[in-house]
Amino acid sequence: MNELGLGVDAHAHNVKPLRVLVAVSGGRDSVCALHVMKTLLATMNACREKAKQAPFDRRGDATLSQGPEAGLHELAAIHCDHRWPGDEGIAEHVQRVTDGLGIHLHVITQTDGAAENGIKSSERTETGARDWRYACIRHICATFRYTTVITGHTKSDRVETMLLNLVTGCGMTGIASIPRRRPLSSTQHTSGEFGQAEPVDLVRPLLDIWRAETAAYCVENELAFHEDAYNTGTTTPRNRIRNELIPYLRTHFNPQVEQHLAHTSELMASERDFLSSHTRDVFQRVLLPSSSTADPGDHAIKLDARILAGQSIATQRRVLRMALLVRRHAPRKRSSSSGSSFAKVEAVRYLLDHPRVKNDARGRQCSFQFTPPGRAWMSHDGTVLHIIPS
Repeated sequence: MNELGLGVDAHAHNVKPLRVLVAVSGGRDSVCALHVMKTLLATMNACREKAKQAPFDRRGDATLSQGPEAGLHELAAIHCDHRWPGDEGIAEHVQRVTDGLGIHLHVITQTDGAAENGIKSSERTETGARDWRYACIRHICATFRYTTVITGHTKSDRVETMLLNLVTGCGMTGIASIPRRRPLSSTQHTSGEFGQAEPVDLVRPLLDIWRAETAAYCVENELAFHEDAYNTGTTTPRNRIRNELIPYLRTHFNPQVEQHLAHTSELMASERDFLSSHTRDVFQRVLLPSSSTADPGDHAIKLDARILAGQSIATQRRVLRMALLVRRHAPRKRSSSSGSSFAKVEAVRYLLDHPRVKNDARGRQCSFQFTPPGRAWMSHDGTVLHIIPS
């Protein structure tokens, strides 16, 4: 059994032990995730201890080596204290929860206008706060060599994120919403005899659980959690979706609207994974050997226009978007990503369908203005599509 998306069988012992870090805000979802992980890892460690006592397995080999697979899974928590108005006492509450569970807690506190542990302070926005929290998590993972990060995102969060993506503009990935598992950006640490770099996974084990169920779990297991009054307001788009739009849809359209949206998100996630794999395959086929994907300051991405032109429109769009992302011309902020990215991809696709379109005095190149972050030149000579950063 793939336990809660960790990629590890609870009864498997010949695997390298995990070092798990749970992000805990103090709310019901994260406290539930912390307790669930403590229970799960305790079960997994009991299996490992039992395996140590058995001298041989069925093949006559030692059941648990003394190498990298030896040892127990470890669990810790992290709390990021924004020190915003209304946050008073939350860090202390989280400390009491983790102390009661016997779990070590890392606390990072945001200081006014200053950097702590080399982490820049965030803007007082939902996006800025999220970026700061993930920067803190990456820092702790790199410092203490955690292999897996757990967050308490639920099925309710997935539905809310899907609706937020829809109203701001998105494609299949936005409808698929929050993924169950993904790499934690570029975070990695070194371990092993030769200091190999190891990636860190971000896992959301509660994506099949509704928010009401995490509250019931906390009550049943006598876990104290913090009720954030901020979540009951309507000052942010996410809160308006949670507290106004979803209740309206439930009342006036379909009492089961959240379940249906969650099913749609899950279906789109499977479709996205399939198409992403297909896109990577096609991208490798059309990417010409002289292209550079390592250094954005190097020469252009060069694509085989004839092969790309023979693909479906959906595949063309996905491959071109991948090429633009490689060149780091796609904006990072959600507020402008969907519409502007679509316009950029369509501009390149138009050039793909209309080779030798000229717009400079010498008639040799086509250009498209990216805002932000700048200009990229594109050209198509009938066989090769060039995407050239300026």
